[in-house]
Amino acid sequence: MSGLMTRMFLLDKYGPRLDTKQIGEVLGLSAGAVRNRINAGTLELRTYVDGQRYADYQDVADYLELCRSRASAQAGAGSPA
Repeated sequence: MSGLMTRMFLLDKYGPRLDTKQIGEVLGLSAGAVRNRINAGTLELRTYVDGQRYADYQDVADYLELCRSRASAQAGAGSPA
């Protein structure tokens, strides 16, 4: 259910696609850091270019869920949160 709520929130706040500034806002990064991670291939979030760089709100929601799953797995393994 939380994935659905994340999607609804992102769609309501940002619309169907987010630019690098909006992606950064969601992830707590600057737009420049988002661009740097995209260029380095270290941002595990699908993006595309349509005049400028965008990500689909569903892909952003999926990425947030992936981060949540990883954090839960680490916490379950006894790693500090």
